[in-house]
Amino acid sequence: MHVFVLFVFLFVLGLEYTHTVTEECPFKKPLTLFPETLLVKYGEPAKVTCSINVTADHDEVKWEAALGDNNKVNDTSVFWNVSSLTQWDVNNNKIFCYVNVKTADGSKQCKAHLKITLYKPPDSVMITSERAEWSEGQKMVLRCSVLNVGPVQNLTVQWIRFDESIYTKISKSSMYPWNLPISGDMKGSVNVTDELEVEATRDKDGAQYQCKTLLTLEGLQHPEEGASELVNISVHYKPIIYNTTVGTVSRTKGDRLELECRAGANPSAEIIWLSPENTTFTNTSTLVIAHVQKEHQGHYVCFASNKQGNDSVSLTLLVEEDYLPIIASCAAAAVLILVIVLCACFCRYYRHTHMGQYILKSLNYHKHSSNVAHGDMDHNQL
Repeated sequence: MHVFVLFVFLFVLGLEYTHTVTEECPFKKPLTLFPETLLVKYGEPAKVTCSINVTADHDEVKWEAALGDNNKVNDTSVFWNVSSLTQWDVNNNKIFCYVNVKTADGSKQCKAHLKITLYKPPDSVMITSERAEWSEGQKMVLRCSVLNVGPVQNLTVQWIRFDESIYTKISKSSMYPWNLPISGDMKGSVNVTDELEVEATRDKDGAQYQCKTLLTLEGLQHPEEGASELVNISVHYKPIIYNTTVGTVSRTKGDRLELECRAGANPSAEIIWLSPENTTFTNTSTLVIAHVQKEHQGHYVCFASNKQGNDSVSLTLLVEEDYLPIIASCAAAAVLILVIVLCACFCRYYRHTHMGQYILKSLNYHKHSSNVAHGDMDHNQL
């Protein structure tokens, strides 16, 4: 009988003790954790100190943890540490610091739970292209593979395009939930694949693409970044002719003719010139005629082609006669005729003026001489 009474008494006492230590702690923030929350990079060490803030009588401060070590600092402080944190389910272990505080109502247990965020930057970020060479007009896929990263809910994948190493354009950003399947444990590190569909156009030829990862977490001053290598894009497209003359070109007979025909194409275009005489000049972007003649006049065609297609432009050459020598000859003849006419006029004028006076004087002189002779004869006869 006495044994039964003793058993009942101890049982009731045990219930009372259990009730008192599991009641809500009567103190507001009786324990302080430093730091209050823990952000740990996968595989790195972690350390947290727990200190009691109340002055009431209490037992030793202790840690309840399935992993790591407890190290006592003093009666009011203790720290928990782990040399390498690699357990993604660390929060499921309910790591907490506790102390039993004595009050008027009995012993109360106060707890401070530790919240740990474990994260892991990706082991690698790789970008691959569906094909090494694209054809204009096709829709191609770039694939970004992110290996062993977590937590995936905090991951962002960015697609970046570089043109001539100067212009940068963010084409797309992908965030959780992902459209493509994820391999791995969602509570730990996973493998993520993201895709970017790109339309192959000639302006993308020579462009470079890159995918980047951003792991954004509360407590990090800057996101953890990862980046793939740059992938070069080669887009094959048909020729488009530029830098050439179209329409009608006029040249004077004997002039030099030089016609340029260049085409933008990938791969490089073969250039063919077709002349009016059906003479073909292959693989030359510049057509040169040293001295244009009348037979060069006519229709010219520049033809550019590669395996993607072709383009052509045409022009008409007009050859004009050089009238300058004729004009010069006519001018010279006119000047000569004018000189002859002037000389003739001068001679005629000279004969009518100076030559007439000379003859008159000569006649008068002869007449006077004759009269003198007759006079002498008459005087002699007398």
